[in-house]
Amino acid sequence: MNTRTALLTALTLTACAPNIQDTGDVVVTDSGDSEGDTDASPLPGYPTLTGPCVLGTAQPRRLVVTTTDFATGAVSVIDAATDAVSADVALGSTDALPFAHGGYVYLLHRYTLDALDTLDADGAWATLSQQAIEAPDVSSANAHRLAFSDDGRAYMTLFGAPEIHVYALDDPTRPTLLPDATIDISAVADADGNPEASLAVVCGELLLVSIGRLDEDALYQPTTDHDAIVLIDRHTGALHDLDADADGVQPLRLQGRWARQWRLDPADAERQTLLVLTTGLERLDVRTGAVSWAITPERLAAVGVADVMQPQAFALAEDGQLAYLAAYTANFGGVSLFAGALDDDAPLVPIATGLRSVERVLERVGDTLWYGDRADNQIGVHALDLTTSPPTPRLHLPLDVGLPPYSMIAIP
Repeated sequence: MNTRTALLTALTLTACAPNIQDTGDVVVTDSGDSEGDTDASPLPGYPTLTGPCVLGTAQPRRLVVTTTDFATGAVSVIDAATDAVSADVALGSTDALPFAHGGYVYLLHRYTLDALDTLDADGAWATLSQQAIEAPDVSSANAHRLAFSDDGRAYMTLFGAPEIHVYALDDPTRPTLLPDATIDISAVADADGNPEASLAVVCGELLLVSIGRLDEDALYQPTTDHDAIVLIDRHTGALHDLDADADGVQPLRLQGRWARQWRLDPADAERQTLLVLTTGLERLDVRTGAVSWAITPERLAAVGVADVMQPQAFALAEDGQLAYLAAYTANFGGVSLFAGALDDDAPLVPIATGLRSVERVLERVGDTLWYGDRADNQIGVHALDLTTSPPTPRLHLPLDVGLPPYSMIAIP
């Protein structure tokens, strides 16, 4: 197996995953069979957007970092104003992604772990509940992302099964799986029956879900030359069909592949435009479905980021005019950081090299760009001062967060 194929497999199916440890407050839920699952007829045409997208944190002041040595894992917290670290405040795992909503952090344990934790972000970081994630006829549901709405719902994408799980947050400390509200997305799958859903965001009455359409029997190689976004009516579970003349349900087409991350475009005060990292950085106007390049693949290729698997994560300047991009080196032996203006032909500028990371560990808080590093001689979380040009290190040494950093988000 070559390096690129090995990386694709590792990113898709993070291995070395032990059982989640018992917290003493386990809530096991089972979606059971498909009876009662949402099975609404497709809706023709592009939907009308009814509200803003619920994504990100407006005024972050802390960083939540999941850490792992790929044998065990933990959660640590950084005060972005004081640089103080609270290490190992909660149990983690070898493949844990954090998501924040309403004073809580929801920890999603992915491939083979299949569990959802609720952590008290405004208390002592107690684990308030833990529940299993299951799907019919698969060995691992492999949940990938959580999206939240302002009306008390959470939506979970499953990479391992063609369905979206819906949770009620009436009691946000114990999310309640609603098996009768499971959304079937098999209509947008490829030949293997699973569209490999990943990213998710709620925009008004819409749920947007990215799909990769990968071939499970061929080491998850793409079966199309682009990723897509499924537009779903949240209340009926119906998928929008954007081309009535084509067979099947047609989702919104992106221009690149392997959608890794999306963020709100800070330049849109209405919060209805997304920036999506694929083989470049794409801008999606959710109101119209228009997709365009904010940073083209050619600009990435000019700095050695030419493979579909190299882009890793991105953050944005406060005004949305500049992006900070983390990308693997050409041999996938390390990670570099670049800065680049959006909607410009100017070359991207390297701002840090010699890093190692495997997930999204890049966040901007105020005038500081934070990034996690697993390299042996500099393990921890680093900070770049964005008030200087080029950005310069703000810390003499990286912050020690316990185990090597794996994933990171900014929270209030």
